[in-house]
Amino acid sequence: MQRRYAAVVLYGMIILACMAGTAGAGTDQQLLGTWQLTASVVDDQGTPCPFIPQQMEFTSQGMVIMAGMPIGPIPYRTDLTKDELGAVYARLPALQGAKIIVMRPSPQIDWTNSPMVYGYTVHKDELGLMLSGWPKAVFRRMK
Repeated sequence: MQRRYAAVVLYGMIILACMAGTAGAGTDQQLLGTWQLTASVVDDQGTPCPFIPQQMEFTSQGMVIMAGMPIGPIPYRTDLTKDELGAVYARLPALQGAKIIVMRPSPQIDWTNSPMVYGYTVHKDELGLMLSGWPKAVFRRMK
């Protein structure tokens, strides 16, 4: 009986360790939390950017929830390999050298070919998102 109990406890600890090891894998911990857009991002004609939500929440499970978007939650990554980063920078030279967030709206889309690629900065409670062809979006962390 004691051996069985020890095996169950050990098995449970292994599962918890595995879950802890994957929680937040691929995410920049500074992104975690809920962010509110400070000003609308519009083009020269005043059209709002369809890829910048009013609010977004990054979770420790590597998902982002974007208010007003027809899909979600969406998986995201910030830990691209050197080859993946090279492919993103080659496709989107305006983001060259920036820290990158890639969101994958569909499992059929390869990370490097996703239409949802952002350069980003995080400084204290301010998140800046750069999307090729649009002005920088600035978000404030919600408390």
